[in-house]
Amino acid sequence: MSKQKLNIAIGRFQPFTKGHLNMVNEGDGPCIVYRINSSGKMPETLKGFKVGGRVIKPESIKKVITYIDTREGDLTEQEKELLKRPFTNELINEELEIVKKNNKNIIDVVPVTHVYDALGRFNAFITEHQDEYEVGDWMCGDDRKKDYEDNVEKMSKYTELETEFKSGKNLPNILIGKLKVNTGKGRTEGVSGTEVRKSILTNDKSKFESIMPKGVGSMFDKFVGAFNEFKDKLQGLIKENRMMSLKEYIYESLGYYKTLSNFLETFWSEEDWYDDIHGALDDNDEQTRLNLIDNGYCLTVCNCVSFLEDEPFYNDIEYYLLDDGGTSYHFFMKYKDLYYDAYNYDGVKKLTDLQFCKKYMKGKSEEYLNKNLTLVGKGADFTYEKAQSYIK
Repeated sequence: MSKQKLNIAIGRFQPFTKGHLNMVNEGDGPCIVYRINSSGKMPETLKGFKVGGRVIKPESIKKVITYIDTREGDLTEQEKELLKRPFTNELINEELEIVKKNNKNIIDVVPVTHVYDALGRFNAFITEHQDEYEVGDWMCGDDRKKDYEDNVEKMSKYTELETEFKSGKNLPNILIGKLKVNTGKGRTEGVSGTEVRKSILTNDKSKFESIMPKGVGSMFDKFVGAFNEFKDKLQGLIKENRMMSLKEYIYESLGYYKTLSNFLETFWSEEDWYDDIHGALDDNDEQTRLNLIDNGYCLTVCNCVSFLEDEPFYNDIEYYLLDDGGTSYHFFMKYKDLYYDAYNYDGVKKLTDLQFCKKYMKGKSEEYLNKNLTLVGKGADFTYEKAQSYIK
């Protein structure tokens, strides 16, 4: 008996569109669809909530909510990424069951944890059914081709693959040299996940039905409801005037920029820290200004007030910027009549006791410092955008 090629398709599918179905059907043979589960429920707070590998700011979430309501505004890549994941695992499972029922080319739909979980499960399936099937193609859109080819290359370095994530059971990797990425005829214009989500946002049921697989149009109201629930959860994350720790508030207000922040921290105690940092940034003065306020001081202020971490507060923290007369600004705060900055882990009452910058601020008087001092905001009125607006 001749064997059939068995293909795979892997993705989050938010949701599974007619474009995805066309992609599956362009393969030479049947297909297993592996759906990557979303990361789970929306977090209760913004603390540690990462999108695209970075903590997302309240301002970004507000922009996404505004976009959902008005379809207006330019979103960053991180904000677009957040908007791509509004639907629950349960809803997409229900949709894919309809798709599977109406399309004989899809022999199964399998929820997985990540790409390599899918590849391990596919390897196990082919091993178990090798009298019936042989390794086919990894069907994908042309926008994913490079990423998936990298995944295949990495997977091919292992002689064994786990049968499923954390199963502890491995099988010989029979996908090596056989699994190829196939983009078929390329992207089907007008039927992308973005277009589907837009039809839901604009309450355009006829458009939704025209770009979704057969039988899924009846789920329109469920998708609209899911999107509204997604928006409500986002709004819950940015409730104002809630009690939190000082450190948590600063993290949420400014964001957490780990790489450069950690780099800067290694130089805080060095005599020549200024030259080292500016050398590393190629003496680009304007970029130095942006990087220092955007990355360095945000985190170091969090560190210098860590002893207050569990002390709740409301609106009595003042945030300041000070132009050092050179190529950077200094960000610090005043709390209970004491000043804090990156160098001083204990509060001080005189600005001259703060070692703002060894190169430019040495010997400056209290009067000089006060003259160049700018109040950026107080408590919940402070925003990252306000801080940026003061940078010349």
